[in-house]
Parts: sequence; C-alpha cells; structure tokens
Amino acid sequence: MRETITMWKYLLALGLVVLIVCFCWSSPDNYYVTAITDGDTIKVVKDKKEMKIRLAHIDAPESKQAFGSAAKLKLSEKIFNKWVDLEILNTDKYQRTIAVIKYKGRNINLEMIKEGYAWHYKHFSKEQIYEDAQTKAKKNKLGLWVDKNPIEPWNFRAK
Repeated sequence: MRETITMWKYLLALGLVVLIVCFCWSSPDNYYVTAITDGDTIKVVKDKKEMKIRLAHIDAPESKQAFGSAAKLKLSEKIFNKWVDLEILNTDKYQRTIAVIKYKGRNINLEMIKEGYAWHYKHFSKEQIYEDAQTKAKKNKLGLWVDKNPIEPWNFRAK
C-alpha cells in the first residue's frame, strides 16, 4: 500500500514537471493570430505588440481575384485565434515581417501551396520544396488549379 502511494506521488510530481517544462518551453516564442488580412498576410500579437506578417515563399490570390476569398478562409481555418510559431526571415519594403508560420509543427505556408491556395513566389523564394508542392497541387487540380488558366497574383496586380 505504501509503495502504491509513493508511486502515485512520484507520477504526479513527474506530470507537474512535464507540464511546467512544456509551458515554459513553448510559450515565449509563440504569437497569437488576431487577424487574417488575406491568403498570405496575417496579424499577430506578442507581448502586447501587434505585428503584420507576410507568409514567406508564397503568393496567394488577391482578395478580388478568383480564389482570393477561399485562400483567406483556408488560412483562417488553419490559424485564426491560435498560437503559432514564427520562423522570421526578413522584413519587406512595406515593413511587414516575412516569416514561415508553424502551427503544431506544421508548415502552414507549405500547406497553402500543397492544397492549391497559393503559388510558390519564385521571385522571392528558390526553395525547391515549395516548387514541388505547387507542381503536385497543379497536377492534382487542387484549389485554384481547377481553373484552366489561373492568373498569378503578381500578374493580377500588374493589371
């Protein structure tokens, strides 16, 4: 009986230590997603400071473009009102932070391309994994690739 109580105390103490370590380890680098601007731009808060984040490696359809609303909705379903990690790469000319968004270890930027809600933004990214994801999504006619001739966002903006 005494051994059983000792074992339960040990397991309870171990469980508390694991919870404390997990909380302390993950919380400081997390950002809370407060807004989805469009399919490749979000707003996050950390330490009461708001930041505008542009998803690296991707370019999603513009709001008034085919699949623009769908891309925004898909990104919202994935990360709105959730805690995410950022792999910050740079700042763009509009003072947005360029980053890879991670949610529960998943690369959200890559998922947007894999599911056909964004293009690989080759002008700013040479990462082959994003190009491969786009090729596969296009081959499988996912998302915006159901259109016969989808217009790249950079061409749509140039009009």
